[in-house]
Amino acid sequence: MRWSADQAAIIHSIHLFDQNNGTKHHEALANRWLSIMKQRFTHESGLFQTEVMNCKAYSKEPRGCAGAYLIYYMSAFAPETADEQWALYKHNLMTTKFGVTGVREYLPAYRGRWTPDSGPIISGIGVAASGLALKTAARVGDLETYDRIARCADPLIATCHAIQSIPIFGIVGKIGSDLLASSVRLTAQIEAIRERSNSKECVLNPTPDFEQLVNEF
Repeated sequence: MRWSADQAAIIHSIHLFDQNNGTKHHEALANRWLSIMKQRFTHESGLFQTEVMNCKAYSKEPRGCAGAYLIYYMSAFAPETADEQWALYKHNLMTTKFGVTGVREYLPAYRGRWTPDSGPIISGIGVAASGLALKTAARVGDLETYDRIARCADPLIATCHAIQSIPIFGIVGKIGSDLLASSVRLTAQIEAIRERSNSKECVLNPTPDFEQLVNEF
């Protein structure tokens, strides 16, 4: 498995097995993986590289969508490193353009094109990267960043739902309202609800219950 984010997902799955069975199978693997990533596959920005076999032009580059996935999974079995990577992720990839806050798919110095994984890239801001960063922000407890991105993303998602049946504009609408996009947004909202439930914020800003939230999609 050559993709760093997929490697983190595999370790996370073993970590879940350990939690359910009282075992520690993931620990040695996680420690070895973290050591190798830090020694051999860390970009000069401090972010982990996207791919470890150098099969792609962007292999050594951190990417917005891949980084969000990687940090999301890593937060379960290596929370301190995940927090460090998240801080670097925000510093290097978060941006605001024309009043829209989102996440860059590539670092500013790298000229990369959109791929099936990234989805559309508009003025450097990746659609997939921004959506996945919502989920990661909620998972690591960074509700301030979650809210900043959500304030821009939610009106766009609502617009996509509204125009998906309109000729010509329908293809744009379907990109932002398909099952995958809706699932990622729903997961992010559930993560945020769970995080707010552990703070005073849930009292100040009540959120819809789970059934109502699902019905919105």
